[in-house]
Amino acid sequence: MPSGSSIDTCMKVTRGYSGGEERPYPVATVGNFDGHHLGHRSLLRTVVETARRMEGTALVLTFDPHPVKILAPHVDLKFLTSPEEKLQRFEEAGIDEVVVLEFDQAFASLSPEIFTEMVLYRGLHLRQIFVGQHFVFGKGRTGNVASLTVMGKRFGFTVNPVSPVIADGGIVSSTRVRKLVQEGQVDLAARLLGRQYAMSGVVMPGAQRGQELGWPTANLRLPVERVIGEEGLSATADGLRLAMRLPWYRSLPFSTVEIADLAIDGVPVDLGMALVEYDGQSWPLAAMGEQTNAFWFVRDSAFLYLPGVILTPGSEHTVALTINVNPPYIPGMKRANPQTQLLRAA
Repeated sequence: MPSGSSIDTCMKVTRGYSGGEERPYPVATVGNFDGHHLGHRSLLRTVVETARRMEGTALVLTFDPHPVKILAPHVDLKFLTSPEEKLQRFEEAGIDEVVVLEFDQAFASLSPEIFTEMVLYRGLHLRQIFVGQHFVFGKGRTGNVASLTVMGKRFGFTVNPVSPVIADGGIVSSTRVRKLVQEGQVDLAARLLGRQYAMSGVVMPGAQRGQELGWPTANLRLPVERVIGEEGLSATADGLRLAMRLPWYRSLPFSTVEIADLAIDGVPVDLGMALVEYDGQSWPLAAMGEQTNAFWFVRDSAFLYLPGVILTPGSEHTVALTINVNPPYIPGMKRANPQTQLLRAA
């Protein structure tokens, strides 16, 4: 664990907490930083500003894997950011060095006192550390800000508690953002993140059928550990989004989806003809002369965005739609899937 090995980038990335050259006036924070939301940004900004003022080193201590993977392996935790994206966000924030601590059972068994002395004091020689007001650490989460402050005085570093960031009526946290994304409240999630939630995936070779038809496509394999919204309808400030899972035609070689009918509170919404491919292949309706609707797929989920359908936040509406799935290369396989549900606008 205390290997001290490092990777050369503009921002230094060190695995382990010992070894290496001495850092000038180390100023640190510690956490998982999943999502790099507004609270994380504020904390990192404070660390960087303090380090610059003291002509020191801005440090982030983080863990690999996420502690939940070791302490509660039965929990299927999904993430907002990949490890690579985290490092990119740290570098953009001005962090000088990221210290990645290997979180295993041995590390989890360290008492707060041992963690403070071995990692923060002897390993990193900290001068200041910034943590959230409710920060806990050490075996059994028995260490807190008060005990860390006492130990900091003993080992010569200052502990600075940081208040949480409040936005849209609540504390900004990774847990809250994950929940919003899963519920389809993408506008609110974007406000708490300070950017649109997005993810990247590996483009995989496909059957090239779309290209043969004149519609170039891309098969995108997304990481299974990322947060993806649940199926259903959600209202945003600039339109309506529909997400649907279609596992029953997963094995078909090529399929199209037609949103045949959509009505809100009994009033039909003119969609025109909407056809898309499945399993990561996508093309905008603009390719067929349509400019208002955009469709795309994420694995076995289809997503529809209607920028012209505006619903008042907090209002409730009855939404009915009919979805036709039509694999044109398999005669006779056509399915209508009428759905009606109550939608509460985000």
